[in-house]
Amino acid sequence: MSKFSVAMIRFSANGRLYPVNCAFDAKPGQRVIVRMAGQAHALQRAEVVETRDFRKPCRNSVVCYAEDAEAYGKGPPGVETAADLERYLTFQNWTRYSTAPDERGIGPKSRLHEQWPAAYISPTFSSNPDRLWGPSLIVALGPSGVSRRYLNDETCAHLLDGKLVVDFYFWEFGKDGGNPFREAAEFVERKIVIEDYDPPAGNSLREIRRAISDGGPVYLSDDVWI
Repeated sequence: MSKFSVAMIRFSANGRLYPVNCAFDAKPGQRVIVRMAGQAHALQRAEVVETRDFRKPCRNSVVCYAEDAEAYGKGPPGVETAADLERYLTFQNWTRYSTAPDERGIGPKSRLHEQWPAAYISPTFSSNPDRLWGPSLIVALGPSGVSRRYLNDETCAHLLDGKLVVDFYFWEFGKDGGNPFREAAEFVERKIVIEDYDPPAGNSLREIRRAISDGGPVYLSDDVWI
C-alpha cells in the first residue's frame, strides 16, 4: 500500500490542524510555504505541527521552507521562459549537464539529441560514475522547447567527456499550445511534492475526502471544512 508523507500544519497559533503533502524534511515548529489549490492567495505561510503517513495524497502541498520564499518566487506560475525554468530547476537542486549526441544512435535519433544543449536531472538519480540511472527524471531544454524522460533500470544515460548522452526519445511539453516551460515546472513540482495520482471517479463527499486526504474532514480555507 502506498504511503504519502503529510505535514499537519496550522495557519495561525490557535488554528485547526490541516494535512498537506510534504516531501520536505520538515520539523515541528518549522515555517513553510503551502500552495493552496484554487485559492485567491495560492501561497500561504504555515507552521508544521507534526508529520504523518497517509494512505492517500492531500489536495494541497508544501512547496518550500519559509526562508526560501524569495528564491521560490511564484513557483511554476511565474515560469515563462527557458531561463525561468533553469532558475527554478536550480532552486530545486537538479543537476545540470550539457548534452552530446548519441554516437550509437542512427538517423533521427542522433539529430534529436543534438538539439538539446542542456539537460537537468532530478536529485534522486544515481551514478557509478559514468552511468546514470533512476528512478529519476530528465528535463531537457533546447531552442525549440523542453522535453522530459524518466530514467530507470531499463532506460539509462551515460557521460561522455563530461556531457550527458541519452539513447532514447523524449516526451515534449506544450504540444497543446500551452507554455512548455511552465508545464515543465508544474510537472516537476508535482513530482517533487507527491507522486502522480489519479483520484477515483465519482463525486460523493466520501469519495472527495478519500481522493484529497485520508478520508477525514478536509480544511478548505477560512474555517471551511468538507
